[in-house]
Amino acid sequence: MYSPKNSHVKELHPYCSEPIYLEGGLLRSLHLNGNQLEGSLPTSLGKCKTLQVLDLGNNNLNGTFPYWLANLPNLQVLVL
Repeated sequence: MYSPKNSHVKELHPYCSEPIYLEGGLLRSLHLNGNQLEGSLPTSLGKCKTLQVLDLGNNNLNGTFPYWLANLPNLQVLVL
């Protein structure tokens, strides 16, 4: 699970701005449910090939369905 004090995530503020992924990271679970995030999902999340859970529900995200989610081979849970 993402923890701000010990992670391979470079930047999550403001509003999940790019870049979120630092090469070499092994992010498996990202839970940002109900954090008042706005805008669209950063495409750099598509580089998190080990991501299994992505929970971004109860936010103010917009845009089209992210096509790059199909490139996450281990994604098992998606909450938008």
